[in-house]
Amino acid sequence: MKTLTAPARFVLSACLFAGLSIAQAEPANGLSLQPDSRNRDVVAIVGSQRKPLLLWKVASIKGPIQGQTLIADSGPGKERYILLSVDSRSGTGPADGPCGKGVETDLIWLALNDKLEVRKNDTYRIASCLEPLEGLKREDQPDGSVRATLVRPAHGGEPSRNVTVRYDAADAAQGLQVHDRVN
Repeated sequence: MKTLTAPARFVLSACLFAGLSIAQAEPANGLSLQPDSRNRDVVAIVGSQRKPLLLWKVASIKGPIQGQTLIADSGPGKERYILLSVDSRSGTGPADGPCGKGVETDLIWLALNDKLEVRKNDTYRIASCLEPLEGLKREDQPDGSVRATLVRPAHGGEPSRNVTVRYDAADAAQGLQVHDRVN
């Protein structure tokens, strides 16, 4: 058996370490998200397959997307369920009033087919500069389950309402569960 020289061992260990780092950087279940070139949509990526999610059809995103987070992914199958959080600007220009630089945050649940096409969707705004709502608490669990609690203050003679938006990763097909009650 031939013994490797010290420089060869160094190169081999560097290659193995780099390969390990690349493997660890691979997203769970092979799905990753990135903004499109104009920050108006999010693109789902699995291997060489890339598909815009067309979020403007499912959420009321008005301004450029500032960030997206994949919270839960059921993994590949006949239907793939994902939950993402999307932050977008409250307006489109620099002079959109006090919320021109504000942020809107939406929880977005999508059921995708094997071609990454959206088959079902649900969305709920959990933070806003434009809408009268106050975030109270958000709990993200390690399995991808989420519970966000917010208050919609009294407006136009209507009473204040407590709203809980829940997503259970163990029952991903259920989508977002919204419980709304009068204070």
